[in-house]
Amino acid sequence: MRKKAVLVAIGYPPAIETMSLDSDQWTYWSSRFNKFIVYFRNGKVYKIVD
Repeated sequence: MRKKAVLVAIGYPPAIETMSLDSDQWTYWSSRFNKFIVYFRNGKVYKIVD
């Protein structure tokens, strides 16, 4: 899945956690206390860590 597809599927990451969409690591909040991180390699998702 490419970065653009991630944006469509789950939206933009919070700016406080992910400063730039050019980054290879995007952090999202799954709930008030939990985060998950989407890692990209060559513009495609290669790992999601909860």
